[in-house]
Amino acid sequence: MGRVTFEKICEELNSAIAKEDTTLRSVIPMRQRAVVCLWRLATSDPLSMVSRRFGLGISTCHKLVLEVCTAIKTVLMSKYLIWPDIVALRNIKGEFENISGIPNVVGSILTLHVPIIALKTSVSAYFNKRHTKRTQKSYYSVTIQGVVDHRGVFMDVCIGWLGSLRDNEVLEKSAFFLEGSLRDMAKEVLQPLYVSQSTLRDMAQQVSQFMLRDLLCHVIQC
Repeated sequence: MGRVTFEKICEELNSAIAKEDTTLRSVIPMRQRAVVCLWRLATSDPLSMVSRRFGLGISTCHKLVLEVCTAIKTVLMSKYLIWPDIVALRNIKGEFENISGIPNVVGSILTLHVPIIALKTSVSAYFNKRHTKRTQKSYYSVTIQGVVDHRGVFMDVCIGWLGSLRDNEVLEKSAFFLEGSLRDMAKEVLQPLYVSQSTLRDMAQQVSQFMLRDLLCHVIQC
């Protein structure tokens, strides 16, 4: 991450994560709060290593990561992670066709599984059968579903569903599906056909019918 980007993030999050000194002690500077969280997210270093690197206690680092992540979700996601309107979708569709030669593509979607340590409860819900079968090692995960435009800019993110779910099940549970973004996309591409919620559910259950698999990503195509 460049300095300009870091300064921009600090500027945006300042009101949410900055603290004031008290008579008992000085607070951790806002930029240090931000960099502890960003370092942890970027490197996945254990909190013990993050603690030594920044000269802070392990519990303090853990608290900072949670606070800054909450601020990112509250302040930045609502501002920058916005589903485009119909006009923007048409522009994106044209750009995708210019790049790939494939018509009616308005986004690229990918669901990833992030490994986690097996929980003490509801273990089976996080058990990823396909990855376990592939690696011959027990694999537990949570999912991240992302939708990007032709520039690779995120338009929608869905995080945290159980690792036992298939990609189409994650799609069906995501706000992208439930709040109508997929419906708007399908209406734009399939105009003047009416696309009902039941039709979209069938589409989600049969992902291959409207998504082209291209190596590492799925390209949404209606």
